[in-house]
Amino acid sequence: MEAVVSGVFDLAKDASTFSQGDLVYWDDTNKVGTSTVGANLLIGSAEKAQLTGDGTVRVKLFGVPGSPARSTV
Repeated sequence: MEAVVSGVFDLAKDASTFSQGDLVYWDDTNKVGTSTVGANLLIGSAEKAQLTGDGTVRVKLFGVPGSPARSTV
């Protein structure tokens, strides 16, 4: 099995709004990006602003889920 853990991707999102650089978390229950921390896993940062009505968020993945410190892209 192959997986990509770094790069920039458009992911489905909830009703969250994002400014460029905001942290993005993965809501595994609903399978969407979110701004809600809670039990959600930190996956990256928003590459551009996204509004409530937008269906996706452009995310720069950090490379190691839960770790904001390392990105190789």
